[in-house]
Amino acid sequence: MATEIRELEGTWEEIMEHAEELAGKRVRVFVLATDNGAKEPGPKAAKLGDLLKHAGTWQGDDFEETLQAVYDNRTQAKFD
Repeated sequence: MATEIRELEGTWEEIMEHAEELAGKRVRVFVLATDNGAKEPGPKAAKLGDLLKHAGTWQGDDFEETLQAVYDNRTQAKFD
């Protein structure tokens, strides 16, 4: 049986509003860095759906150069 994975994001106080429903469950907490004590963390990472809406919309004449830069600067994946 698959376990449902939920993602919650907010301040500690906002997360604590879910304390009853999370009681007794395993959780993982990441503390996000803030910029100069800003209240909100930086922008969320893009999801695949967010990126796909731009698929096929490349404009410009530097596609090959940009693609080569990606190949030149990528690193090997590391799996622990």
